[in-house]
Amino acid sequence: MNYAKVRLSSKRQIAIPADIVRELGLKSGQDFIVRCDGVRIVLTPEPESYTRRFASTLRGVYGDAAGIRDYLRKERTSWDE
Repeated sequence: MNYAKVRLSSKRQIAIPADIVRELGLKSGQDFIVRCDGVRIVLTPEPESYTRRFASTLRGVYGDAAGIRDYLRKERTSWDE
């Protein structure tokens, strides 16, 4: 993990050191998400696609594929009643 001391400018800007930019593969003009986590500032590169970023993160939360299909089949059948 790289550490560096940076200064907040009068325009509220912070320069990310070049070695960290290279290490993370950051590009000029890239967007970031900034959040406050207690006393820390967390700067995260915005994903190109939120769909790809979160794909499969909920795998297994609602059971396996067969269980989900059975549940949906029962629900859809109840619509006709």
